Amino acid sequence: MSKENKPQGEGNGLRTAGTVLTVVSFIIFIAGIVCGFFNMAGGPSAMIPLVFICCFVGVILSAIGNALKRRAVRSAPARTLTVVSAPAEARETERAEEARKGLTCPHCGMRNNADSEFCANCGASLHRKCPFCGEEVSLTAKFCDHCGKKL
Repeated sequence: MSKENKPQGEGNGLRTAGTVLTVVSFIIFIAGIVCGFFNMAGGPSAMIPLVFICCFVGVILSAIGNALKRRAVRSAPARTLTVVSAPAEARETERAEEARKGLTCPHCGMRNNADSEFCANCGASLHRKCPFCGEEVSLTAKFCDHCGKKL
């Protein structure tokens, strides 16, 4: 990967530092727990305060590591998507092209002539009107594209 394609900024460094601190804190915490168990078997020892210090330092480092990772996520540039919808003219053009190709029956899948009212194979209607505005809509439409109401 070239230098130009590598992401820049403090977010990567913070994320790396946070991950390293979290791993180190986990190791210190586990080492403190293990030392504590070994010392318990031998009776009271001068190592007990060290066990608590290791566990305490492990928890503190873990909190710092997680805070650094959260800050790295917040400082990363936001990724946005641009949604582009086809203009109404393009949709009308698509409908006109479909009409020239012929109509496909939604019930049986048979191709029919563009001027057919009913399917030549199963007899189902090839046209549908919106019950609210009366405009013709696609047979597969869930909403009327003229009035916007649910069909």
